[in-house]
Amino acid sequence: MIINCESLDTSLESLAGVYNCDKDSIYNELKNANLERIYEGASDEYEIHRWLCSRLNLAPSEPDYVWWFHFTRVLEPQKFFKNGILPTDKILPIMRDEFYSFVKCFWTPEQWRENWDYGFKELPMTDALKFTPLWGCRPDYGPNGMLVKDVGLYPKRSRCGYFWERPEIVDGILTAIDRRFKTNIMQCFMDLAIASVVTFQAKPDRSLEEFTTPILLYLHSYLKQDESLCGVCNFDAKNKTIGPERVVKIETMEYDSSGRAVCSLVKQS
Repeated sequence: MIINCESLDTSLESLAGVYNCDKDSIYNELKNANLERIYEGASDEYEIHRWLCSRLNLAPSEPDYVWWFHFTRVLEPQKFFKNGILPTDKILPIMRDEFYSFVKCFWTPEQWRENWDYGFKELPMTDALKFTPLWGCRPDYGPNGMLVKDVGLYPKRSRCGYFWERPEIVDGILTAIDRRFKTNIMQCFMDLAIASVVTFQAKPDRSLEEFTTPILLYLHSYLKQDESLCGVCNFDAKNKTIGPERVVKIETMEYDSSGRAVCSLVKQS
């Protein structure tokens, strides 16, 4: 059994599999649910999971795998099937070398590496902290994935903007270089980089209610036609590579004139 929150339908089907019931029952309960009443006096955020189990007399089962959605901008999305998803500290040197083709008419490889290091040192504090051990902890290089795809597709609606973490760091490096040398490397990257969604799978890494609760909240906001997206749940590989054998599919992403995200399949395993 796989938890797959790629869409409203797959999210409902996944919950039906977890809760061992039909998806119409879940749909109807959530559509009529009153969150204020459900969470009145609740001791934690998982009350909606317990509420649904009680309402439908459910006996949930543990999933075998969970699908996660990694959002990024890269020059060659298909390489995820070759290299997997690398932590930020491992991908940055690769991207530095890829960008050299943009600047080789200005600098030697050695000069470009020096300029890149300069840009890295000039990162804004919010990005630099990702590479700085705090209170004895290791830096968090990811890679990350979102449980609910829509939360990543529409980050402004979910009030979370860290899904493009790696490109934001690259943006900071290139912007610092452009500012110092009056170049336009950042614009070259923006023109060529492809917004991509990489779907990968992993074994469940937390309790069942930690998965079901964000999905239930997401579905509830969707069915209530709430413009905000609840249900944020993040996967952190804790500085380890997500191997290519775990990559399910790669899609490119763009937005139409109405702001709706449109994903196009690049490759599927």
